Amino acid sequence: MTVYIGITPDYLEQAERILNLFFSQLISILKSCQSTTLSLNINAYWLWMNLPQWEG
Repeated sequence: MTVYIGITPDYLEQAERILNLFFSQLISILKSCQSTTLSLNINAYWLWMNLPQWEG
């Protein structure tokens, strides 16, 4: 499963709540899934959480 979310750095502050909700729901779904082949790559989320403050 691949999910792309496009949010530019100048909207990170406004998008923070919806992104947190999206990832928390996605992780909950994956944890409840019985498939052993399904995995979640959270590198994009880690990157988003560690981006420097945008000064556009």
